[in-house]
Order: sequence, then structure tokens, then C-alpha cells
Amino acid sequence: MRVEPLTRILVPLDLSKVSDALVDFSSRLALKYDSEILLVHVIEEGVIEHVAAGYDVSGWVKELEEKAREKLSRYAEAVRERGVRVRVYGEIPVGDPAAVIAHIAGEENVSEILVASKGWGIKRIIPIGSTARLLAGISPVPLVRLKAVRREGRIEVLGDPDTLYSNILLAVDRDYSDNVVEYVGKVASRSGGTVTVLHVVEGDYDIGFIDSIVERLKNMDVGVSRMVLSGKPYKRIIEVSSHIDASLVAIERKVEDHPVLREILFGSVMSNLLGKLEKPLCIIPGVAPSSVGS
Repeated sequence: MRVEPLTRILVPLDLSKVSDALVDFSSRLALKYDSEILLVHVIEEGVIEHVAAGYDVSGWVKELEEKAREKLSRYAEAVRERGVRVRVYGEIPVGDPAAVIAHIAGEENVSEILVASKGWGIKRIIPIGSTARLLAGISPVPLVRLKAVRREGRIEVLGDPDTLYSNILLAVDRDYSDNVVEYVGKVASRSGGTVTVLHVVEGDYDIGFIDSIVERLKNMDVGVSRMVLSGKPYKRIIEVSSHIDASLVAIERKVEDHPVLREILFGSVMSNLLGKLEKPLCIIPGVAPSSVGS
């Protein structure tokens, strides 16, 4: 783990009403944990190529950049007025948003990426184009996905920044990565939160690894409990998250989960949770099985 959790949070913004809600959420989260926020907006290359159709659109792109800088500056000022340290990424990049954001996360050595996914319109039916979904498959750091919803004419994101890490449901399997347990343990310890370790059994095998996870979390001064259930993993995770009123669900993104297109076409726990779980979801990059425990 390169940096401590909750130290430098990357917040990608599409500059829509969803961004207003995400900036408010991230500001409150950063204030609670004394984190720095890095704001970024990516101009989607595909949109420019579609609009261009053989025409010179350099002037239009420059206008987009200027408007983006202006709005990012307003967001940054609002965040700063709350007493939160904030920076705007130095340029307005053009490209594939998920790929650019993942690159910036590594370049800036951030601790997390905080994103909001929209749960309405065509993306509810065809979520392949969702930046949050694509980013989940390639982010080099933990990705916290919040679900954006429309309520009474307003856009808001589900979850509470003040209690985000207070009651974590950590779903694990046999070949879990140490860094996943380490990350969850650190954020739970820092927040004074508790962790429920859940494993959904899909076969006949030794589940003693769960005791190792529980013991490690206890050694990090984290209140922890364990659950072992049978069934379809993503469905059980959603059911348990509701039953214990989890504030956050944490899962590992497996190395073999690349590319994300395979996730979408064939389905996986990660893909299903991204689409169906309304609670905040933290996706933590795993490591190759050969390095687990080393």
C-alpha cells in the first residue's frame, strides 16, 4: 500500500448535478479525516470525435476546457471554504475518462478514488459505458462507488460521509489478498468502526482462512464478527448488507477480473454489485495469488 488510507482522495467530476452532490459528500468526508481532495474533469475523446466528423473543433474544445476550469475553480473554492485542503488537477485532459482517471490516480499517488454512478436512464439497462464501472476494473487504488439517485427533484448520493466506515461488510473468498484486509482494517481502526467478515460458500473446502482474517483485524484493534453462508455470492452480500445495515460493502477486485469487458459479458460478484447494490461499495485491487501472504 503506497499511501495511508484517506489521505489524498481523487474525485472525478462530470460537472453535472451529480458532481454537486459528490463534491458535498467528499468535502464532508475529507473534513472528518483531514484528507486532501484532488478534483479532476476529463473531456471524453469519443464525444469530440463524434461531433468533429471532419471539422476543426479546436475552438470548441478550448471553450470546453475553459468552462471546465471555471467550474472546477468554483467547486474548489466551495470546498476550501469548509476548511478542506483541495487541489484541481493541473490540466483538463482529453481521452477515455476511466483510463485517464486511473492514470492520474497512479501519477498523483492518491489513496482512494471517490466516484458516483448514475442509476437511471439507459445506463440502468446498458451499463457498459459507465465510467464508474469501467474504472472499477482498472483503478490502481481502492475505488469507493456511491450510487446517485433522484429524490424530490434533487440529485443526491446514497451514504453518509460521517458514518461511511462505521459498519463495514467485508466479503472475502479463499484466495483473499492481505492488502485488502490491511486497507479495511486501517479505515475501520481510524474511524472506530466495526467489520463483519462474510464468506459465501460455493463448495466443500476448508474455511479456516476466515479465522486468520478475523484475528488480524482484532490485532488492529477493530471490532469484528464473522458470517459464513451458502448461496449466490452477490445476492448474499446484498442481503447481509441490508440485514446488518452496513455503511459500506468492501470487496476485492481479483487480478483475473481484467479486462472489465469480461466482467460485464459473463457477470461476476463485482459486476453484479456495481449494478445492483445501492449502498456505498469499496472495490480494492487485489494482488496475484502467488504473492498473497508473502
